Amino acid sequence: MVLFHEASVIAEGSAAAGGRLTSDEHVQRLENELRVTRDRLQATIEELESTNKELKSSNEEYQSINEELQSANEELETSKEELQSVNEELQTVNGELTHRVSELDRANSDLKNLLEATQIATVFLDNDLRVRNFTPAATEIFHLLDTDVGRPLDHVVSRVAYPELPDDIRRVLKSLAPAERQVSAHSGNRQYAARVLPYRSVDNYISGAVVTFTDLTAISSAEAALRQSEQRLQRVLETEALGVIFFDHAGTMLSANEVFLRMSGYSRSQIEGGN
Repeated sequence: MVLFHEASVIAEGSAAAGGRLTSDEHVQRLENELRVTRDRLQATIEELESTNKELKSSNEEYQSINEELQSANEELETSKEELQSVNEELQTVNGELTHRVSELDRANSDLKNLLEATQIATVFLDNDLRVRNFTPAATEIFHLLDTDVGRPLDHVVSRVAYPELPDDIRRVLKSLAPAERQVSAHSGNRQYAARVLPYRSVDNYISGAVVTFTDLTAISSAEAALRQSEQRLQRVLETEALGVIFFDHAGTMLSANEVFLRMSGYSRSQIEGGN
């Protein structure tokens, strides 16, 4: 027995059913992918919006910072102009100070040369009787060196007999009245006029004392020679055998000794009156 079946129809139905199944799965897969893509797109859009907001906020901050920087730049420009003006003023002041320093150096040089030329021994002391400065001639009175600046004066060896010097200096600092003495060197061959004065600053503040020593040796010798000459003249005038009369350059009688008065018969009032 021979049987016949419609195989093609069955096959087409099965293929159609299988095709529909495959198509539905593909559509579902595509829909899932589309949904996921939409979700991702929505998230991306939200992130983009958030980013835009942040960028906008950052832009506003940058704009504010830029304005602040611009304001700071303007302030810096103003400060630069002010600094330039101050610098110009400082240059002017510096020029004046340089000129004054030059004048001060010249004045110090003049003062130094003056003190050296006068040959007056001078010692400058502070209120504690410490050596502040001294002239070259002062080394003839004290054993002073440049390293002695700042040392007490009573620690420096003196060449003159003046033990009252510290007391005189303290008295001058207290009373502000000058002190004067005539002292001599230990050897006895030099005579000095010692003088102590208060040291006054430019604002009249007493900041120490000034001790000066003036050499009187030549004057003392001249005075001694004059006294000897006067004594010799007096002995001559007192000689009984010699009459002496004095005239000025115009021939007027000025004076006479007793011997001349007795010899001439003139009175002293006549002689001294110019008769």
